[in-house]
Amino acid sequence: MQTATLIIPGLSEVNATSCERVLKMAARSVRHQTSMSGYELATLRALGYDDTSIQVPAAKCSHLADFNESASEYCARADPVCLKTDREDARLIPAENLSLEPSQAERLVGSLNEHFDEDGLRFLIGRKNRWYVTGSVDTELDAAPVNQVAGRPVANYLPQSANASKWRRLANEVQMLLHNHPVNVEREAGGLLPVNALWFWGAAPLPERSHSPSCRLFSDAAYAVGLARLSGITAFPYAEGAASLRQKHGRGQAAGSRSDNVIIVNTALLESILSQDEARQQEQLLSIENSLLASAERALWRGQLKRLVLDTCDQYQYVVTRASLCKVWRRPTSLSRLEDRPTVDEFGHR
Repeated sequence: MQTATLIIPGLSEVNATSCERVLKMAARSVRHQTSMSGYELATLRALGYDDTSIQVPAAKCSHLADFNESASEYCARADPVCLKTDREDARLIPAENLSLEPSQAERLVGSLNEHFDEDGLRFLIGRKNRWYVTGSVDTELDAAPVNQVAGRPVANYLPQSANASKWRRLANEVQMLLHNHPVNVEREAGGLLPVNALWFWGAAPLPERSHSPSCRLFSDAAYAVGLARLSGITAFPYAEGAASLRQKHGRGQAAGSRSDNVIIVNTALLESILSQDEARQQEQLLSIENSLLASAERALWRGQLKRLVLDTCDQYQYVVTRASLCKVWRRPTSLSRLEDRPTVDEFGHR
C-alpha cells in the first residue's frame, strides 16, 4: 500500500491528551498546510479535485447517497436549524441538538412545499436530518457547510456572492413561515428549541478534477460516499477501513493491483461534537486511537504502508512515514502545541 489518508474532522477540537498514539504520530510527522478547512474540501482534495473554493458539491453528493439517485441540476442542502438570538447576533444550533422527530420533519417540509409550490421549489427529507431544496435554485451559493457554522454567529457565514440576495430573501421567507408553525409551538411548549430556519449550502457542481487517484474509500458519511460514487471510486463501510490497513490486499483490491491507496473518512467524531455528547466523543477517540491509528502504525512499521496522511480538516495535514516514527524526541502534549512548528505548504515550501 502506498498511501493511507485518514480524514478526521474535529480531532483538533477535542481534548485528545489521553490519546497517546494520535499525539505521537502528529508530533513525529511533517506538518503540511492546506488551502482551506473542512472535511468536505479535504475529501475533494483526497479524490483529486480542486479544493480552492469554499463552495462544495454537498447536495449532489449526499443526495446520491440518501436517495440512490442523482440530484436534479439545481439542488442545494437546506438543513433544519435553530437560530438562537442574543443581544448582538444569532447563533446556529444544528439539527444534532434539536431532537427533531420524523413526524415533525414531515409536517414542516409539507408546509414548506405548499408555501413555495408556485415558486417551483421542492423540499426533500434525506437521512440524518439532511434536507434538500430542488427546482429554481441558483448554484452560486458561497455559504459555509452547516457543521462549520454550528455554535457560531451566522452573520460571519452568510452568502456574499453576486446572487446572495436571492438566498437571503428565501431564508427570510422560510423563517417567517416557521416562526409560529404548529410544530414549533408544540416543541417550545415541551421545552425544546424551535426549528425556526434552514441553512442553505452545498449547491455547487463538481469542480474540475486535476488528477484521478487510484484508491478505495471507506466511510459512512453520505457526502464522502456520494462523491466517491460520482468519481467512479468504490466506497466501502467505514468499519472495514482499519481492517484494510492490516491486510496485504484489502477488500476491493486484487493481488498485484496498483490500486492500493486508501482514503478513510470518519465523521462520527464531528457528529458527537455537534451533538455535545461527551461520552460518544471519548468512545470515538478511543476507536480512532486503538483501531484505526494502531492499524496504520503497524502497517508503517511492517512496510505494508509507505505513507500515512492524517488530515484534521483545520488546514493541516500530518504526514507520517516509518522513518518519521523514529523521531522519539518529539513529544507534544496536545495538537494545538504543534502550531508553533514550521509548516510545509501544498507546494512543499516552508
